[in-house]
Amino acid sequence: MTGGFLIGGTVVLVLLLCVAPLGVFRPVMARAWRRNAMHYGALAVALGRSFEDRWFDGSAKEQPDLLSAPDFSAAADLYGVVSNVYAMRFLPVDLRSLLILIAATLAPFLVAMFLSMPTAMVLQELKGMML
Repeated sequence: MTGGFLIGGTVVLVLLLCVAPLGVFRPVMARAWRRNAMHYGALAVALGRSFEDRWFDGSAKEQPDLLSAPDFSAAADLYGVVSNVYAMRFLPVDLRSLLILIAATLAPFLVAMFLSMPTAMVLQELKGMML
């Protein structure tokens, strides 16, 4: 049982040392998201309305090649930027990164278990931890 506390404590300590300092950026990221989501959202709505007014009122039929018009590219580019703004995270860490960090922290313990105990006992312990 003491080994479990040691391993768990080590994982928690590594997570705190690696992830907690990134929490300093959370207020700045949240402010930037709120400000930019509002500005870019309003810009995207204005562009969308302008695009619809120009292309869906019948004047698009007069143009010979619709796909060569720069309006489509500008709209796609702006909507790509807006989707990046809305996808921004407040903490620059994702679940995959945390799982990789936890696996890297646990790897030495797993090696130590295989070196100090018979393989059958290690597998039995790991199976007991999983259930």
